[in-house]
Amino acid sequence: MLSPPLQQPVPVREDGTAEVPPVETSFLRKYWMFVLPIVILLILPSEAVAGGSAEHDSSSESAPNAALAARQIK
Repeated sequence: MLSPPLQQPVPVREDGTAEVPPVETSFLRKYWMFVLPIVILLILPSEAVAGGSAEHDSSSESAPNAALAARQIK
């Protein structure tokens, strides 16, 4: 037969009053300094982080044009 879980005794101070356990803080309150930079990086456009050359990359534009030019020559 299973026994019921035992409760921990209440901690008592020297003057006889019950010691109040500290209040648990929330996850965001504890780790906001780690969450905030991640959120900022996710909100920023990827071009601003990468240097702004994602849309104007010449290699991505020349590859379809080279294939089209090869088809037109034949």
